[in-house]
Amino acid sequence: MRVQEAVNHVADRCEALVKRFEESRKLVPSFGEDLDPLVTIYIEGLQHWIAGFLNWCFETERYFGKEAPDVKIHRVVRLSRRSSRSASGRRA
Repeated sequence: MRVQEAVNHVADRCEALVKRFEESRKLVPSFGEDLDPLVTIYIEGLQHWIAGFLNWCFETERYFGKEAPDVKIHRVVRLSRRSSRSASGRRA
């Protein structure tokens, strides 16, 4: 599998999971007027966690380095060749 195909596969998978989350959210049954507001808060917390993680990815240098603001705007990631790894799995 080529790099772009792998990236497209992951992007498609993420999009499908977000769609599944949104569809599943609509199917949550009622647990009664005492619990329904708490269930709603919990589900909204999950949604905020997902959005927060995505925002964090662009606000730190962990995944995109100093190019994170440009990646967030243009959605283009420039990849470099991977350095060779030693037998221990660490970069040489």
